[in-house]
Amino acid sequence: MIGLDPDHQRMVIWMNDGRFPESPGISFNAIADYLIALGCKDVLSIDGGGSSIMVLPDESGTLQIMSHPCDNQKFDHDGARRIHNCFYLAPADDEE
Repeated sequence: MIGLDPDHQRMVIWMNDGRFPESPGISFNAIADYLIALGCKDVLSIDGGGSSIMVLPDESGTLQIMSHPCDNQKFDHDGARRIHNCFYLAPADDEE
């Protein structure tokens, strides 16, 4: 989910892991309530669960999967499933 504050100056991104025994799970309404409590006025659900994957660079700059994607309600130890869309964040040119 993505939330924006009333002035659209701050964006909050919430990413949920897929279903696996160690993941307690959370409802879409609970996530929306949490983002609203953080000051977001507009909240949009993009997708969730097994198809949600968070990838971040490690200390060497190599991209690593940080979340626990799943497929068919089973943790996928071989990596993420193929996806067709992504939400990509990059630093602005003046921040590199």
